[in-house]
Amino acid sequence: NGLNPPWLLCYRCNMSCVMYSHPPVVERALAFGCTLTEETFQTKLASWGERVKQAFPSSKIQRQWQIQIAEKNGMPFLSSEGQKLTTKYQFFQHSGEDKKQGIQIWQDKISFNLFSSAENPRSFVELREIANTWAPQWASHFGVSSVHGIRLEYVNLLSPKTVPGFCSDGRIRLGEILTAFKVPGPYKDLTSPFDFQFNMVANQPDFPMAIHASLKGAQHDGGTLRLLFRASTENLQRSISLDTAQKEIDIAHSSIVAEFDAYFSEEAKKSFGPNE
Repeated sequence: NGLNPPWLLCYRCNMSCVMYSHPPVVERALAFGCTLTEETFQTKLASWGERVKQAFPSSKIQRQWQIQIAEKNGMPFLSSEGQKLTTKYQFFQHSGEDKKQGIQIWQDKISFNLFSSAENPRSFVELREIANTWAPQWASHFGVSSVHGIRLEYVNLLSPKTVPGFCSDGRIRLGEILTAFKVPGPYKDLTSPFDFQFNMVANQPDFPMAIHASLKGAQHDGGTLRLLFRASTENLQRSISLDTAQKEIDIAHSSIVAEFDAYFSEEAKKSFGPNE
């Protein structure tokens, strides 16, 4: 198709950036939120499943309850207030036993997910192509005329498999990988829990944008840490077309690439195999 090879991390950034052949990115997700009545959603849900079945033959329904624990006379009890059931409908394409790519929909949102590994690196190019193909079809099918913005997420896994050059005795030497763990002072031997969360405002001239970076996970023998980068322009008061959202997707991607470049050390980035 004339585009850059699909293993590049960076594509059409609005800034100069290095491109990596095997970054530790395992999932990229692009989501659009909307306002849709439950009746409209449920009425058209079955026919949507038929519409995507050929491209995404594996389907599943996931339900999640949100509950609230209250206290009375010093004893906890399950409150009847604040209970909420969220249902997610998943449609995936597999490569063997592994998920390759997919679509997830809720009553008020759609998400396009692209999965990758060291053996099968993917790219933002592919994620965007999936969204460009299916987002207009979703909007037409459910009668969605506008969205509340976009949300782009990159999930990185840090483990002895993804960063072998920075592991010893089953432990990851985080101080050598992440700039957030450049600990001042004479004591450098970190111990669990290894986590952080940063939320930043990065508003643009034409739209609001929030940046999120977080690390979660406990480091045990063969442990894995999950480093998430997110850029979001979502706001329930916003109403934009899918065409307008394209610019926001580009800027969100450039912002995540900039975060990736800032959070990973120079030594770590060299190990990800920059393309010449």
